[in-house]
Amino acid sequence: MSNRGSRWRSGGDEVVVMGVYRVATGNPYHGTDIIGGAPEKTKELIEMFQKKQYDCFWYKANSGSFVRDEVIVYNEAACVLDKLIVMKA
Repeated sequence: MSNRGSRWRSGGDEVVVMGVYRVATGNPYHGTDIIGGAPEKTKELIEMFQKKQYDCFWYKANSGSFVRDEVIVYNEAACVLDKLIVMKA
């Protein structure tokens, strides 16, 4: 029961499970392009965030290659599962 087997991922599962989280975004860094990928780049980003006191990376919709807003939070304690939604695919 995940999106890996759903029709959106070219699978055949009939059920999709989605988590909805409450996220404390605090002081966001607004990005317009993809940064990172390699573990050493992630470490560099976390160090920059700590130095400049950013709490999350917020990509705005229609900036760079993003169609929708996307938020990356590096501190797991800033996220709380609010709802678990089960849907038919």
